[in-house]
Amino acid sequence: MSGAFEKRTLWIKKLSEVADSASSLTEAHFPIFFRDDVQESLSPSWDEEGMFGRVDTIARYTNTKRAISFSFHVVALSGDKPGHSESTMFDNLATCTEKIDFLRSLPYPKFDNTYYTQPPLITMSLSGHFLDVMGYITDLTIDHQLTTGIGVDTTELGDLYPRMWTVSISFTILHSEPP
Repeated sequence: MSGAFEKRTLWIKKLSEVADSASSLTEAHFPIFFRDDVQESLSPSWDEEGMFGRVDTIARYTNTKRAISFSFHVVALSGDKPGHSESTMFDNLATCTEKIDFLRSLPYPKFDNTYYTQPPLITMSLSGHFLDVMGYITDLTIDHQLTTGIGVDTTELGDLYPRMWTVSISFTILHSEPP
C-alpha cells in the first residue's frame, strides 16, 4: 500500500494527569490518512564475549526493543467552519493547530518549576494495528505543508497556518507484560 492513502484513526494520550503549558490537551484523536506503510521493527540485543580457544563467541540475550514508525497527514477543512466533519474526516483549522501543538509537546517531560517530574510516556492506539500500547517517541517530525494553502485562524488574531501537516512518528513500545 506504499504511496496510497489509507484512512485510519490514531489516539494518543499522555500518561501524566495534568496538561503542561505547551498544550492544553492531555489526549487527542486524529482522523488520519497514512502517507506510507506502518513499519514495525523488533531488535534483539545480545552481549557477546570471545573466549580463548573458541571459534564462536558466547552470546547472552539481554532484551528486545520493539519500535513502530509511520507518517500521516493532518488536514484542516477551513478556519471558519466549527467542529469536526465526520463525512470528510477533516478538523477545522483551530482544532488542527491545537493538535499539532499537542504532538509537539509529546517528546518533553512534565516540568515542575525547573525539574522534570514525569517522563514523556504516552499510550497510543492505531486502529487495525496497535491498541493501547505504552511507550515513548524517539523521533517526531512535523512538516508544515505551506504549498497546500494557507488558512486564517478566525478564533484568534487572524494568524496564518498551513492547511496540511505531514507528521512522522517513531515510537518505542514498553511492554507492561511479556509479549
